[in-house]
Amino acid sequence: IRDRSSIEKLSHVDTIVFDKTGTLTSGTPEQKEIISVGGFDQNICLAIAASLEEGAQHPFAKAILEAYSNNTLENTVASVENMKQILGQGVEADVSFEHEDKKFQSRWFLGNESLTGISADSIREQELAEIQNWREKGYSVLYLSNEQDGNTKLQAIFCIEDPLRKGIKDFINTANDLGIKNKVILSGDHQASVNAVAKQLGIEQAFGGLSPHQKLEWLNTYRAVSYTHLTLPTIYSV
Repeated sequence: IRDRSSIEKLSHVDTIVFDKTGTLTSGTPEQKEIISVGGFDQNICLAIAASLEEGAQHPFAKAILEAYSNNTLENTVASVENMKQILGQGVEADVSFEHEDKKFQSRWFLGNESLTGISADSIREQELAEIQNWREKGYSVLYLSNEQDGNTKLQAIFCIEDPLRKGIKDFINTANDLGIKNKVILSGDHQASVNAVAKQLGIEQAFGGLSPHQKLEWLNTYRAVSYTHLTLPTIYSV
């Protein structure tokens, strides 16, 4: 929606529901930082993450793959089998690679806490503070873990920055001027990251950590209470 005249045609709408990534944000994220916390260095963790994201369509996957392609250090080559993508959570696969004349093979996971089996108890205080700092800026966090001796071990933490979409603040201001009273964010990202984006845009209703099914349930709730709403997914150009 590129001009005021377009949105003025929506004067009957009282609620706009936004996705976050690619709608409120640019959809062209950049990997900002990697923290290696396991037994493998950053280059190996980046190579494994890139192997897992190969062929994925989510913008975060493109950020990982671009960081890998721009890496000037020697890259580890990892092979992937039995890949499984879990919508709204991430990706997992059997990964094998060689490092220091040793061959490693195990099940690896890249995504959110739920998929990777990561909890706050398994992260050191220093890394928890860094994660909180990232999320307060609206950045997103991906975890990389693998199976070891029947347990899941955290190997790396990725910080992904996806800046606000150009013109989105003007769009929100125009919606306010037109009396569209309800602006809502429904996102699969962590609640803290979603809150940060909502604060930047002055959006009061923001819900994070939602699966695609839960997003649909929220939309059905709005329909049930007779809101006249407009859903802005990533296909809209603002």
